Amino acid sequence: MSKSKIPVFHNEQEESEFWDTHDSTEFFDELEEVQIMNMLALNQIENHINRLSLDEQLWLMERLIHRIRENRFGESSQIERELLEMANDPEIRAELEQIEEDFAFTELDGLDNQI
Repeated sequence: MSKSKIPVFHNEQEESEFWDTHDSTEFFDELEEVQIMNMLALNQIENHINRLSLDEQLWLMERLIHRIRENRFGESSQIERELLEMANDPEIRAELEQIEEDFAFTELDGLDNQI
């Protein structure tokens, strides 16, 4: 499997900047195919959207973008919450303190100043 030409995004701004300067058709071979049975539903949705006024379409697009970003980047928020829980866990904190004690003598070797 070849390496993706689409980079890994760390936040919404990176992703937005990338897609502002790239055309999705450049990556057609990397994008997942939509299943045929979903195509009918998507075509119906598109027909309904076309009946909306431009203002209504813009409002809908903003709502969809907001939901997609919440879903996509909400995963990282969950990871951050879990990391915070771990950082506040007394057993983990005690283990980290023990590790720090065990390796405290390495600070005396002076190697950190040579980089």
